[in-house]
Amino acid sequence: MSATDRSNEGRACDAVLGDIEARIGAPRRDLIFPEKTHGVGPVELVCTVGTQRFAFEHTRIEPFAGHIQLESEAKRHFEPITERVKNQLPAENRFELEVPAGAMLGLNDRAARPIQDALVRWILATAPGLRTAQPGRYILPIQKVTPPGVPFVVSLHRWPRDGFPFPLVIPHLVDGNVEAARLRRIREAYNRKVPKLLQWKTAGARTILILEEDDIFLTNHFNVAEALEQVEASRTDRPDEVYLVSILSSMWLITRLRINDKTLYDLSVDERFWETDPSELVNLTGERRAPKSVVAG
Repeated sequence: MSATDRSNEGRACDAVLGDIEARIGAPRRDLIFPEKTHGVGPVELVCTVGTQRFAFEHTRIEPFAGHIQLESEAKRHFEPITERVKNQLPAENRFELEVPAGAMLGLNDRAARPIQDALVRWILATAPGLRTAQPGRYILPIQKVTPPGVPFVVSLHRWPRDGFPFPLVIPHLVDGNVEAARLRRIREAYNRKVPKLLQWKTAGARTILILEEDDIFLTNHFNVAEALEQVEASRTDRPDEVYLVSILSSMWLITRLRINDKTLYDLSVDERFWETDPSELVNLTGERRAPKSVVAG
């Protein structure tokens, strides 16, 4: 795990732990770090809030193997588009512009700029006339078009904003079944992490699984929630709570994927997610020294 990943791990735990403290109305105490000591149930963090012990495990997820390199260049090409239109779209809605993965791969900034300009013009002209779909659904049939000045096919979708922080996101569509690949990756991560949490659950701790992602093109809380639901459908060894931490440049979005038996879709819009400033979070797992031995008990 890189230094960046380790920093995100500790701060992700701090963000979720802060929410739990607010919910219970008591501060954290007795923090221990079993992973560092190679003790029983080597999770990232165990602590007490109020009278309840909590065990936290964190893992990073990706929609498919190798997507990070593809995403890096795509961000440079498409983030300027979202910045230019974000204050000009209908405020009560959120939008998604779907483009093919690698649509501008290899283009320098000079070559990409006219395509960006053309997409901005087309989005602003098209968005106000789109029908609004229900959350998690699409207006069918999906209309795929090639806007003037754009050398690839796109589709634009509209939903109620429902408190979502971004007016426009740009997912990149990959050939093949991305959702099947996502399901495999999340199942693999789940199978690695949950057995460690269960050792603490058996000892009476409330168990928390935190998934982290930084993919603004192929991942959102809806498709992660649906994949998680499939992974957990036939399992009885589930953590008590599962969160998704979406790592963004200036703020993080934390989604409650499941709390006890309530999934994302069972929660009200106000309960589903919250934003946090990463600069205000503490890197818990990177800044504290663990005791020499820890036993789940």
